[in-house]
Amino acid sequence: LPYKEGEMEALQKERESERDCVQKLKDEIRNISAYLANVEFSYRDPVKDFDRSKVKGVVAKLIKVKDRSTVTALEVDSVITYI
Repeated sequence: LPYKEGEMEALQKERESERDCVQKLKDEIRNISAYLANVEFSYRDPVKDFDRSKVKGVVAKLIKVKDRSTVTALEVDSVITYI
């Protein structure tokens, strides 16, 4: 294989740059996940043969509040409602 002078060094520099970028994105994911920790939700089936496909999601992820002064009502624990 032909070798161009400096090619390996350039690739190593690019690789390091990409690693830094990936690390920054992972840090950002970690920060956002910590901020949204209260929005994460897992549950067990409430009854036998429960149809999980009818669960639309956590209320906090399904709606957007226009007036932030009314958001307090949404800060209580969510109750899953299914059809």
